[in-house]
Amino acid sequence: MSALPPDAATLLSQNKDWASKFQEDHPGFLPESADGQRPRTLWLGCSDSRVPESVITAAFPGDIFVHRNIGNQASPNDDSFQSVLEFTMSDPNSPVAASFRVEHIVIVGHIGCGAVEAGLDLAQWDTDLPDKSEFPLIRWILPIIKLAKEVGTSISLDDLIKENIRRQVDIVAKSTLVQRNWEITKEEQETPVTIHGWLYHLGTGLLEPICEVARPDEK
Repeated sequence: MSALPPDAATLLSQNKDWASKFQEDHPGFLPESADGQRPRTLWLGCSDSRVPESVITAAFPGDIFVHRNIGNQASPNDDSFQSVLEFTMSDPNSPVAASFRVEHIVIVGHIGCGAVEAGLDLAQWDTDLPDKSEFPLIRWILPIIKLAKEVGTSISLDDLIKENIRRQVDIVAKSTLVQRNWEITKEEQETPVTIHGWLYHLGTGLLEPICEVARPDEK
């Protein structure tokens, strides 16, 4: 990259240019989208600035419901992600449910993930890190550290990134919300949610499918 990333003022200016051009190219789209959203996909991605989901998939506003965090973690103890999952599943047991139900959950890791790299490095320490570390980031990546120890710290960074994607897919697939979605959609003969694990290659801009879990009777 030859130039510095834009500052806040530049981002606002670019937004004005984008909004003007978008409305010119797609008249009426934005006012119509203001009436409600009906995304079919929930995206759980890494917070990395180089992996903007709408840009790399050429998606329109309203196409993707998004949650991003460091290391694309689907922790059962993270109320932020779990509330997103509950909302987009339109779970009948939830007092706050969306007017839509997503059909796809994509969990997207990426090559060169700093969180996974840090987890691999810390996994090679001789001592166990406390679950209640004074550092929030250490507490957050503890599952990655434990995963690295589980699969063996001689694993390559790229392979651990893939293992992390698979682990998050497994966690989501086994969650109460997804299991209930599969039961409900089977009874109602509706489309069940499918969970996908993808890897984003920074150097090429391409997404690589790693794994997929569907409702058992859908295979």
